[in-house]
Amino acid sequence: MGAAIAGPTVLTPPAMSFGFTEVVLLICAGLWLLHAVQLARLPFRRTWPSFVIVTFGVGTTLAVWWLAPRWAAAVAAGLVLVLLMMPAVLTRAASRALRWGHIDRARTLAWFAFVLRPIAAQRRFRRAVDVSWRLGTGEDVDLDEVVESLGPLTRPERRAYRVAFLSWSNDLSRMAEELSDPKVRALAMRAGMAAITTTVVGETSSDAGLLAHWLRLKKVPELGGGSIDSTWALVLMAAYFGDVALVAEMNDVLKHDIPPDRRAFALATAQQRAGQLEDAVTTVQTAMEGGISVPSSLARLKYRLDHPRPPLREVPATAPAREEIARRLRARRALDGLRRALRRPAPLTSAIAVFLCGVFAWQTTQTRKTVFGLFGLLSPYAEYPDPYRLLSYACVHLDVGHLLVNVLGLLVFGGFVERAFGVARYALIYFVGAAGGGAAYLFFAGDERGVAIGASGAVFAVVAATVLRLGLDGEVRASQEGRRMLTLLAGIVALQFVVDALWAQSSGSAHAGGLVAGLVMALVLLPRPVP
Repeated sequence: MGAAIAGPTVLTPPAMSFGFTEVVLLICAGLWLLHAVQLARLPFRRTWPSFVIVTFGVGTTLAVWWLAPRWAAAVAAGLVLVLLMMPAVLTRAASRALRWGHIDRARTLAWFAFVLRPIAAQRRFRRAVDVSWRLGTGEDVDLDEVVESLGPLTRPERRAYRVAFLSWSNDLSRMAEELSDPKVRALAMRAGMAAITTTVVGETSSDAGLLAHWLRLKKVPELGGGSIDSTWALVLMAAYFGDVALVAEMNDVLKHDIPPDRRAFALATAQQRAGQLEDAVTTVQTAMEGGISVPSSLARLKYRLDHPRPPLREVPATAPAREEIARRLRARRALDGLRRALRRPAPLTSAIAVFLCGVFAWQTTQTRKTVFGLFGLLSPYAEYPDPYRLLSYACVHLDVGHLLVNVLGLLVFGGFVERAFGVARYALIYFVGAAGGGAAYLFFAGDERGVAIGASGAVFAVVAATVLRLGLDGEVRASQEGRRMLTLLAGIVALQFVVDALWAQSSGSAHAGGLVAGLVMALVLLPRPVP
């Protein structure tokens, strides 16, 4: 999502030697610099392997840029950038595998992440995954010895690690004992264990203690819109407050992130707190019959049956807390569609992306003069008065990079808009955006000869519809991640206009025209009032 949106490309002689490859290199250089700044904030003895990778990447790119074609330098930059990002991607994948009980897969991913970035934090993560694997297989483990082997840690950090390991055996009494220290509890909630902490408090505390925990939990950064853990902590809070409908709704939203046993645990808890004891038993039994085989997961569900929570006693502070939890979770739900657009492409978006790739494959069998002469948007319009070109120019692209960046932007934003507005409205936004971008290009080109190609006028219209849909949602604006997402989208648009200023072949007028057309169409076609 952070990449600039390419095109439409205007095939006129550039005023300066700054092409698409240079844009890619500029973006890579900026990300390298950001990575180096982040590393500089940490002790060098912990980060020197990453510094070596950064230095090697910069040196390799400069050498290739000097000795080989520019496209080779861009490829080298991209490969090193992937190498820099891969440990974080592998670590996240390992955490997800661990959450779903795929412990062998988590061990493999953690090992590869450590090989690519052998720093102390990565070593501790790998060690923690190994211990989780042993606990998951039922092996007796001396937790004090394990925590000592993790290296130099503060006392609260040691106790927080014990809590994480004890969660595999569902030893709530020992977990509650460790979390009785406010420093340990605060560290656990900041370190990705907000859900574990909430479960322990919800199972071992009174209703007054649960409300006190909610007041502490509200201070966790990005709560309800950041990590899966913090969002799931909110769902658990809703469960302990007896909000069955909200928990069921969020279970559906998070079905790809949270394992079925945890979703069933939360729903059964909400049903027990709402006095629906028979429904809670049915929920747990259905989950246990669904093929769950991980011992810790079965133990969690059995615990829910053996230790039902009493119905919630309403107090004046309960209703405001429940309302705020619901507001934060609705903001998470609104942003979920944008986050999952690449994982679950929408039908029309996928069809357009496939069509654009198919057209480009056909382009490779023709000369550029033929393709651009037939389908490009030629100026001045008085000499080439072909209305069909206002749409056909968005179907052809200059090169592979031009195509891929536009298709990526379409997949990221198009799926969200298609689901938010509906297929017919989305189609209108896309095609009117393409025509609006083309019309703006022709207007500002005047009598200058040129040809515009590329789908980014339409993609900009889709981006504008995304910004409008999220920006009009009061719950999104009220959440920290919602504001950050809107800022990111505004930054993408601003970055593209900076590229337009530096790259003479990029048409800023077409981008602006698509953006304005998309905003107008989204305002007209917004399917329902947004709170």
